[in-house]
Amino acid sequence: MLSFRTINHWPTESPTTWYGLGNLLAENFPGGPGVQGQPVIAVAPLGVISYFSDLETIDMLGLTDAEVARNGDDAQMYYPGHVKMATPAYLESRGVDLIVGQPGPTRDPQHYDGYRLSQLVSVYPVTDLRELPEDAVVVELPATTTADGVDIVWPTIYLGGNERVDDAIERNGWVVKPIIRECDPDDLGAWLQRVVADRTCPDL
Repeated sequence: MLSFRTINHWPTESPTTWYGLGNLLAENFPGGPGVQGQPVIAVAPLGVISYFSDLETIDMLGLTDAEVARNGDDAQMYYPGHVKMATPAYLESRGVDLIVGQPGPTRDPQHYDGYRLSQLVSVYPVTDLRELPEDAVVVELPATTTADGVDIVWPTIYLGGNERVDDAIERNGWVVKPIIRECDPDDLGAWLQRVVADRTCPDL
């Protein structure tokens, strides 16, 4: 259950909140969806990130998307308003470039040579991440560096092929890492993570 304190944190003016991520996207892709070639993002849940980024956004939970609401993958547990999830194939069909998902900042990204599917379940739960395109990668969108020198990033799944995203990666030196097509039970320590990973990691 999400507390009011947690919910209040998301829109606050901090680089490690969803407000900060939305503004990072807006700064790098200014002008809104009317600009030709702007990336399409997919977010779960809709709200802070889509508002502040001002980019075309697909609602991965289907609250504003009838196709996901009717035909998305069923969640493995009941949580009001969070009972469906868009599949990778559907996001591809809608022209999504960046799967922001339900992001959480990652500390010390230099410890990761790549991201296992089981590590990405927290960003993109419920559905089967083995269905992501083979050339999908993770772009580490920078959030901040702490006073003691710890880097914090937003792991974001990039489906590839968007010139504006490619330009931003090159211009900013954003780190791109491969998706490792395997699961490790150590990545799924929390009970809820194990529940929502059962399609991606059925053998764990």
